[in-house]
Amino acid sequence: MLKQARIQSCVAKDLADMFPVWDDDEQDPDIVKIVNALHDPNFKFSKNHWPLEGVLGAHIVKSEAGKRSLPSDESSRKRPCTASASAASFVGDEGVGVVATMKAHFDQCFQSFSTKMLNGLGSCEKQIKRLTEKVESVERAVEELTTGSAKHTEEELTQQQGTGSKKHEGSNSEKDDAPMKDNVNIGACESVNAPGDAKGKKATVKEEEAPEMKEEEAPEPSFCEIDPKTCDVDFDAVALAKNAKAREAAQIVARATSARYRQLAVTQKSPFLGNSTAKAIIPSSASHSGRVRGYDPFDQTGVKAKHITLMNFIRSNPLHSCLIFTNVQHMEAYINLLRLRLSKHPEWFVSNRICFLNSMFATVWRRDYKDFKNSEPNADGSGKLLPPGAYSYYTGELPIYCQTKKTWAYDVDYLYSMLHIRKDHWVAIWVSFVTKHITIWDSHAATKYASDEQIAEAVEPLAVMIPYLLQTCAPDDDKWRFPYTPFTHSRVPDTEIPQNIQSGDCGVYCLKYIECHALDFLFPPELCDKNIRKIREKMAAELFDETGCRGHDKLDATGLDVYDRKA
Repeated sequence: MLKQARIQSCVAKDLADMFPVWDDDEQDPDIVKIVNALHDPNFKFSKNHWPLEGVLGAHIVKSEAGKRSLPSDESSRKRPCTASASAASFVGDEGVGVVATMKAHFDQCFQSFSTKMLNGLGSCEKQIKRLTEKVESVERAVEELTTGSAKHTEEELTQQQGTGSKKHEGSNSEKDDAPMKDNVNIGACESVNAPGDAKGKKATVKEEEAPEMKEEEAPEPSFCEIDPKTCDVDFDAVALAKNAKAREAAQIVARATSARYRQLAVTQKSPFLGNSTAKAIIPSSASHSGRVRGYDPFDQTGVKAKHITLMNFIRSNPLHSCLIFTNVQHMEAYINLLRLRLSKHPEWFVSNRICFLNSMFATVWRRDYKDFKNSEPNADGSGKLLPPGAYSYYTGELPIYCQTKKTWAYDVDYLYSMLHIRKDHWVAIWVSFVTKHITIWDSHAATKYASDEQIAEAVEPLAVMIPYLLQTCAPDDDKWRFPYTPFTHSRVPDTEIPQNIQSGDCGVYCLKYIECHALDFLFPPELCDKNIRKIREKMAAELFDETGCRGHDKLDATGLDVYDRKA
């Protein structure tokens, strides 16, 4: 009962009240008629309600050629017509009305569409035929060229086989009965498959069968021996030129490879610290960058035994009592130790694309910087006088001890060396070819024993001549990578590196800066003045144990007299 509608009062209204209008509205009588007709079911539309005015009465017919016949100019003009005429045109007695006109119009449109489609398909077929003919002609030309080259190669090989056939060295008696293989001296580069050190080597040449020869008549593969005397091709130069463009991509791959480090697989990880598998695979901890650390530069394990051996040698050889770490030769000796470790265990260091340089490098370059500035360059800026031995450093032939044979900026990204400032102070430098920047680590940065002006004056020769050397020695297609712009430099603040409070230990701090950074080892608090005696003993014992040095070696003074100077 509650769902039923309860109506208290109902008032019926007229149809006109269903469409309220404003008082000043003016209604269109024609529209009102249409609206009323829509609501009246008995209303029928006739032509008298909407008279046709201006409608053409011309009919569209098909001609014999299938084209549309247009009415004449007089009949195409619009003109008014009466209601009877429009009614006759709408529904004519002859049966040609609006429906017939529209039907004829649609038929004509469909016919024109089909005609255009057929014409388009026909043109496409013609173009496809033309392209097919062109492709066939190209194939025939290629086949003729291939056949001709095969015939030419076969004729040359036949002539060579008939004139210079020899027996192979070391062949046994059984092979003597078989057809002898021919040795042909070839002096052309095209007969060699691989460039490089291919002089005097044997290369197999595959003979191409002629079209008219049968399979059983095809000759066996022959061996061609290259005579170095008759061959004028420099295969080393060809190999270098061929691989010059791919060198940059190879450097990227090498850098990515050098950054890899050994780590445990998921199945080899264990929550226990004493996991033997982990100790066998990763014997030491990893550095802060994730690369495996080879050794701790401040570990005192085994140092005591090495130090005893060293002291015994000094007691038995009083002349070698000068092994205390004070002079330049000892600085060079420890740099040589780092070079030796890098050559034997490159995985210990931050990358295998680093190089350690002795102090002679910076000393000679600072001395000859004045000659470099006073020399006259060429029109393009090249040709200035570089220090002696500069190219040897560039190619890794210097220093002589543990030569790297690596080219700067191609095989080496970073350089480590030392600067001797104010005749009594050592600072470490780190040269980056990637960022084109020189970083200075100074153990007396807090006291500013060497002022900023003195640091800038000491670093300027390297910052200017290193990019000049890179640009001079680079290939022509790589010179754009090495502009003459000098490298920037900066000194690390004293708050970021350990400082030497007492004087006389700057050389030890300098070498430890280089070693820790090359090992990707954060500068530890163990590097301090109170541990300096232990650090000295460790460095001297490791030098004696690993390098076997028993005194002062000769300095790497190669090239000092290249400009008529006395060594």
